[in-house]
Amino acid sequence: IEEYLTGIDLPTLSRKVKSGRERFDYRYRWLSDVPLRGDAAGALSSFEACIASSEPSRFHDIWVRGSAGALAMLLELGRVQEARAHGERVLAQCEALQITIAAQPVQCQMALAEAMSGDGPRARARVEVVIADQVARGVTGLALGASYEARARIALVLGDEAAAARDTALAARASGQK
Repeated sequence: IEEYLTGIDLPTLSRKVKSGRERFDYRYRWLSDVPLRGDAAGALSSFEACIASSEPSRFHDIWVRGSAGALAMLLELGRVQEARAHGERVLAQCEALQITIAAQPVQCQMALAEAMSGDGPRARARVEVVIADQVARGVTGLALGASYEARARIALVLGDEAAAARDTALAARASGQK
């Protein structure tokens, strides 16, 4: 991303926000048309920049989603052990900050990393906890669909084609597809 930022003027939105007695300056900048599809290494760099620029205690949703994206790209790049280590650090921070529901995408990516590194029972147990919680809370749509997709991908890694087919159908149904 850095090479795209050099010498260009990005659209910026600045806001002063009061939180208790403190005032914060929030600055949002965005960049369109950055080619990332098919470039896992480039996407990983972008997710790492997102993580670095968002403090987990103040911007936990952005930080968590960036962390989940980084885990996905590490797995895409075949860096499974690095993904597991990163996921463990992220989940430890989430626990310390009492971030639970927002951390579910990280839990799903961590489960996939566990499956890819040969720890199938732990992977399945982790994703089952996420799905059970979502179902109990009445979560539907893309969030539940993404969790079913993670469970399907875990099943594929573990060679369970029947479970993968079942979970792919559940993911499509939850996401509003036929």
